[in-house]
Amino acid sequence: MEHEWVDLVQNTRYTGQMYWGELPLSFAACTNNQDCFRLLRAFRADPNKTDTNGNTVLHLTVIHDLPEMFTLAYNSGASLSIRNNLKLTPLALAARLANKRMFSLLLECEMDIVWRYGNIVCKAYPLVEIDSIREEDGDLNPCSVLANVVYGDKSSHLDFFDGLLEELLERKWEAFAKRSRSSSQRTCYFQDKSSHLDFFDGLLEELLERKWEAFAKRRLFQSLFGYLWFLLVFYIAFATRNVTESYEEEGDSLPLNMTDFNDVIITVQHLSHFESGRNEPLQKQCHLWNYNGGKKQMLRFCCEILTLLAVLVRTTKDIVDMQQIGMKRWWLAMSAFPEKVLHKVSQLTLLLIVPIRTACFLHPVMLLLENVMTITVVLMTTMHFLFYCRGMKFVGPFVLMVYKIIVRDMLRFLLIYSVFVLGFAQDSVNNIISAFYVIFHSCEMAEKNYQEEHGLHPDDDYRGKFENIMNSPREALMRMIIMSVGEFGAFYKNLNDCKSRVALQGKWAQVILMLEQSLTNAERTMAIYSYSRPLRSDKSRRAFVVRLKSDVSAPFQRFKSIRNRLTSWLYF
Repeated sequence: MEHEWVDLVQNTRYTGQMYWGELPLSFAACTNNQDCFRLLRAFRADPNKTDTNGNTVLHLTVIHDLPEMFTLAYNSGASLSIRNNLKLTPLALAARLANKRMFSLLLECEMDIVWRYGNIVCKAYPLVEIDSIREEDGDLNPCSVLANVVYGDKSSHLDFFDGLLEELLERKWEAFAKRSRSSSQRTCYFQDKSSHLDFFDGLLEELLERKWEAFAKRRLFQSLFGYLWFLLVFYIAFATRNVTESYEEEGDSLPLNMTDFNDVIITVQHLSHFESGRNEPLQKQCHLWNYNGGKKQMLRFCCEILTLLAVLVRTTKDIVDMQQIGMKRWWLAMSAFPEKVLHKVSQLTLLLIVPIRTACFLHPVMLLLENVMTITVVLMTTMHFLFYCRGMKFVGPFVLMVYKIIVRDMLRFLLIYSVFVLGFAQDSVNNIISAFYVIFHSCEMAEKNYQEEHGLHPDDDYRGKFENIMNSPREALMRMIIMSVGEFGAFYKNLNDCKSRVALQGKWAQVILMLEQSLTNAERTMAIYSYSRPLRSDKSRRAFVVRLKSDVSAPFQRFKSIRNRLTSWLYF
């Protein structure tokens, strides 16, 4: 052994069956032994003492899902503000573990009732552990409840966005996100697990609504208009490109009187001079540097300059965002949007085109490389439209279907074709295309040999007859693609059966949190002030205020239940 202490997994989920907290009071809490817990507390056992993972008694009750023991520990003096080694309070830990029941119980413990009138209750929830923006300095809080729910790896996190968190995101959207990006992520949110859906309920739903109203909605159209402007100037620059340089012979026109032999000699001389001018390397390879071709080329020059300026501004802002929030957190937000990643890659490719065009005189392949890169940029930039189309309910499911086809079906097709088919190919592209056709063609040849051996005619109908359905290599290739994407019906049924109202909130929340990263600390501070209120007389602490309808019969039913139990006990 190199050392005697325990090596801890830093990114743990505390899912072990033998983790009981290393302390007597924690062990009593994990085993749900309330009498033993009370006895230890009578002998002044500290409920706020931490174990090796930094977890207190309240953390362990959340991990083992023990609401009754949590209530007992909290009433006996346990603190809700202690963080473990992962910087998670019991509330944030419940959100990370997708434990909706413990999360709701913790919210009720931290909640403060401002006023009550009839069945209307005004509640204030402290935002210090809930919101993704720190109320002290406007910095981002990666350990907040909202961040753990949005970036959680379980689909049951979506159930948290029903109520408070949805309202908070609405406020954020109205504060900044609408004028910056799109609310386009309101599509079904699929994860491998189904236990995070319950978190989109109550507080988180309200919080999302407030964030939407506070900043997100106003910044939506800025991003959309900026993208349309960039797309317009880039398409104009691309459409006005000359594929090849046009050459015109200066001087008199070529004589075409073929009746005289001297005229034929002059014509040949003119043609040879014309061809020699076309073979000049600079004119053939670097014709895109020629902007003297009239208004069309001047328009191309202006649009190319505007495109480069837009790419430089956007790239500079992305670099500033990465420096402010960190590369890991920036990539975590961007990786949720494949179309936006493609758009970023296309912008970097545009910057690489400039030195490629400058080096056009080195070799003709530079022109070919520039054309290939430009066409690739056109395709990747157009894909960014999917980022905005995903917010529309009538096209959002189809956008998600396109993603699933590319990620799952096309990759499966390439895998099958490479492993099973390419083994039959030898050395040429034609062999690769016709490889699957060769398999069926060999079966057809074997069927003919069988007919010859048994004296059968091709028109005869007999048991086990083989019929070749691959009439050509291209048909074989198309049938392979259809076979690989043959689960459209099952996939769309799964897509159509998803919990649309709850699932739409997941991607919407990811967009809002991504928009927060592009704001400065001062802008985030002003945003949180716009959708929150001071907590009591403390102006530095912010609270999220919601008004809810309460069930007035609930206290009466609880009193009636207690009275019935007392009556039964006295009668006994």
